Amino acid sequence: ETGSTSMATLKVNPGICGLMSTLEVTSEDGMNAVISCATDCPHIKNLVEAVPTVNGYTEVFAKYGQGEIARAAAIHCSHGACPVPTAMLKGTEIVCSLALPKDISIEIS
Repeated sequence: ETGSTSMATLKVNPGICGLMSTLEVTSEDGMNAVISCATDCPHIKNLVEAVPTVNGYTEVFAKYGQGEIARAAAIHCSHGACPVPTAMLKGTEIVCSLALPKDISIEIS
């Protein structure tokens, strides 16, 4: 254990549904990520409750769609283009020191 907690806060604007989500991802050991979320979306609430903790190394290096977050999203998330599962994964890689924190975006024109 490193003795200090790593934390990332990710604010997700999902687009037209308008159901904002604020994720808080923490890690005390640099390997396991604990995910919590404030959201008005009942599907995202169920998703985060289904995977409150993930092993960062297993999750980040899983093939696309095969990690715990992706499998839970396939069950609980009602919209295939929802960006929240991706944000959960990004937060996990940040708190487990597998990527530096940097904003991501999708611009639509």
